[in-house]
Amino acid sequence: MFVLIELAHADLLGEFDSREEALAALRRVVEADPAAANECGVVELDKAGRRVGEPVTVRSTAAA
Repeated sequence: MFVLIELAHADLLGEFDSREEALAALRRVVEADPAAANECGVVELDKAGRRVGEPVTVRSTAAA
């Protein structure tokens, strides 16, 4: 599972079955509010609900 969160407070903004869906939602949020590029990210969760890896942000996807 992938979740879109506000990074500072870990507020849940959406849940997605695929990374692609979550990243598309992140891009839409940033298009609507460019400041969200610094404030929101996508986190992968394992079946137990634990975070896998680091949050993915618009800035980190641009660097990849």
